[in-house]
Amino acid sequence: MRGLPEERYRSLFERAPLGFLVTDRNGNVTAMNSMLRSLLVPGRRTSTLNVLTNLRLKKAGISDHFKYCINRAEPVISECDLKTSGGYSVFIQYYLTPFRDDKRRVAGVQAVVINATAQKEAQREFLNIYDYTNRLVASLSPLLTLDARGKIQFVNDSLLSTFKIPRERALGKDPATLLKLSMQEKRLLRENIKTSAIQSVSGREFKSGNRTFGYSIFRFGESCGIILRELTETRRLERKVARLHSQLIHTQESERQKIASELHDGVGQTILAAKINLVAFQKDPTKFEDRFDAGLDLIDIASQDLRDIYTNLYPSTLSDLGLASTIRWYARNVLEVRGMRVKLDLDTELHFDAETEINLFRIVQEVFANILKHSRATRVSLELAHGEQNIRLSIKDNGAGFTPGEAQESRGFGLENIRRRSEDLGGSLSIESKPGKGSHFRIELPAKLQDTARK
Repeated sequence: MRGLPEERYRSLFERAPLGFLVTDRNGNVTAMNSMLRSLLVPGRRTSTLNVLTNLRLKKAGISDHFKYCINRAEPVISECDLKTSGGYSVFIQYYLTPFRDDKRRVAGVQAVVINATAQKEAQREFLNIYDYTNRLVASLSPLLTLDARGKIQFVNDSLLSTFKIPRERALGKDPATLLKLSMQEKRLLRENIKTSAIQSVSGREFKSGNRTFGYSIFRFGESCGIILRELTETRRLERKVARLHSQLIHTQESERQKIASELHDGVGQTILAAKINLVAFQKDPTKFEDRFDAGLDLIDIASQDLRDIYTNLYPSTLSDLGLASTIRWYARNVLEVRGMRVKLDLDTELHFDAETEINLFRIVQEVFANILKHSRATRVSLELAHGEQNIRLSIKDNGAGFTPGEAQESRGFGLENIRRRSEDLGGSLSIESKPGKGSHFRIELPAKLQDTARK
């Protein structure tokens, strides 16, 4: 009868729905129950498994946690996707605890493993696009876990680096205090931790100083984990996109008003004058003989005005004669007519597809518009050249200049439009300018954009 309690213990150990595992300090498995054996080494002896060298356990990140538990003599709670020997994946949560020998030296590790595949599949329906499990295993995102009392029991290196705190300051602390949250943010975090006990929590945010973080909370037993992702730059870009969207709407409206004004005050009035002259001729051809020719002249003027308007919208010379000829025409009609001296150095052998040519021409338009509106320049030079690795567009003026960073707000849409078009072509934009020293726009594109010669 003395052996009965041990037999019952062994029966419980073997039949438990949880995985149990014991290793020595070298990682060799000394005991493992059937649940875990079916996942790791079906049909093999447990002594043939070493948790520190097994490729599947190393790939899943479990081996590293065993090393940590043995070397640091600290418990580890984690989870991962594990590829079984049968070729399928399971999601497990595991609890590693070191144990000591009579001399208080770490003798090995005891492990409890839970197959949480079903739970994980349910959570995936509610989690956002961040694959937090892979990030947990690879330690790519800041991560901390809390015990049942809500105190920190584990933090990864990414979190320590992000918040610049030593590990000893983190363990056992309240997460809201460690993350330097305001009173309101602390309250919201604690409420979300409580909510995570009954439902998935993801897509939440908090501020720490001037930085914004998103976070998701997952549960394992009475403990929970919090995965963070910094959103500071994302939120900044969202605000920038919103601001540029407003500027785009304003610019579109201004362009519509400009075109409407040109049509009404220019073309519309000219056509009306032509009609008056032709109506007069129609009523009395003898008396108003000269009105017929005057009406025809006015129609010619209206036709030219219309041609100027749609040429500015999309110059026909671009499709007819190519980019170099269009730039010459535009420089002559936009800059030279205003008294500026323009020097052009254009590689006439360069030809591109239609989309590339219109984007390059729009960049030239934007830069010329900046020069006309802000620079008060008297000289402008433009170069379009081809090198071994890239194609260069350079536009330089001797105007008032500006500070690029400060000008981003006042000229934001124009400069951003130039930058966006450059990046759309796979290239880059650099701006050199100082107040009183003129400005220099450089656009570099990969040489592969060069197309076959225009036929």
